[in-house]
Amino acid sequence: MAVSHGTATLVKSVPAPAGGDGLKTVFFTFTGSTLYDAGGSVIDLSSLFGGVVYNAFVSAGNNDYQPQFVPGTSYATTDCKVRLDDVSGTAEVTGNQSAITFYAVAFGTDA
Repeated sequence: MAVSHGTATLVKSVPAPAGGDGLKTVFFTFTGSTLYDAGGSVIDLSSLFGGVVYNAFVSAGNNDYQPQFVPGTSYATTDCKVRLDDVSGTAEVTGNQSAITFYAVAFGTDA
């Protein structure tokens, strides 16, 4: 059973520029999952994007983790994942990560 990261909380949204590529930029925070899933826990970004999410850059603040964003199926907003490796990058984390606040910027569309 998949365990999700905490709900994404909007910090700032920058709309797609007129005549541009249609990408908007969203800055947000979220908390870690209560029981981290191997391969990454799900983060639902549907409250931030109405279309798709292509990529995100995630920071674990001052924690010793290397987060990696994993796009959802066909870039869907509801099944994105964030994978966490330890600071050495050689092992995936385990256990409860809910005390960690993550900071992220994502790129996607509302269409």
